[in-house]
Amino acid sequence: MGSKHMEPIFSAIKINNLIVTNMLIKRGSSGAVVRQIQERVGALITGVWDTATQRKVLEFQKQNGLHQTAEVNDETYNTLFPPKVKPKAKPKAVESEPAPKKMPPKSAQIKEETDGNK
Repeated sequence: MGSKHMEPIFSAIKINNLIVTNMLIKRGSSGAVVRQIQERVGALITGVWDTATQRKVLEFQKQNGLHQTAEVNDETYNTLFPPKVKPKAKPKAVESEPAPKKMPPKSAQIKEETDGNK
């Protein structure tokens, strides 16, 4: 008998940055993603999707108002692991100094002094 071709359960994932596309983690899945999910939902961390993990995911979905499938799709995953969004930096307020008082030119100052002496 030849080897059976297995369809991937997701087409793209980047665990550390939590970029996920077309994900479906369910009974029979295993690996690092399952360990992360088990840790987050409070299941025993084995790296293998089992009945206990399924129950914990279902409970999580119910508590968070998600569609209750007992499987982890994009919606459930992104609720478990919200994307990290850096807040935009507010522009710093620049304190402006008051404009210096304009002094009349020296020639005008001298003229005022001499006019005052008349």
